[in-house]
Amino acid sequence: MDDLPAADTWEDVLADMDATAASYVEDGWTVQKIHPGQVTVLDGEASDRLGLDVLVPDNEFDDVEELVEEGFTVDDYEVFTAIDGGFVFLVVALRDPETKRALLVPAYYRIAGETTTRMLVNANERGAIHTYLRTLDRSVIEFTHEDPELFQPSESVE
Repeated sequence: MDDLPAADTWEDVLADMDATAASYVEDGWTVQKIHPGQVTVLDGEASDRLGLDVLVPDNEFDDVEELVEEGFTVDDYEVFTAIDGGFVFLVVALRDPETKRALLVPAYYRIAGETTTRMLVNANERGAIHTYLRTLDRSVIEFTHEDPELFQPSESVE
């Protein structure tokens, strides 16, 4: 992925994630937040991986791994999006309503570019897009989202 977008906008996204987390906590949910180092667009052509590859710190990855081992099941999700400076910014709220646990993953991608276009087109054709949480040693936890349109900018990308 190209350089991280404007620091001010990214800080706003992280503040939005914190506000979303506070809202969930107020409603009785347990929330875990991710603080990515880098986000890479995967178009599903060089490998089967299609979606957003999110590099996370080892300790946060370990916490997510533990959450999954404890039975965290993503039964639904919300995607909050904004567009600024040629980037789509997202906060993906992965939810397990039965246990009232949520995992919040902020991400971004540049709107323009062949890889982004292929990712969005391929996701629509396959009917799913994925979020991959990854560490530097390439350990990966994958989440599947069956409504790829939620990840797209409001303006058309073809």
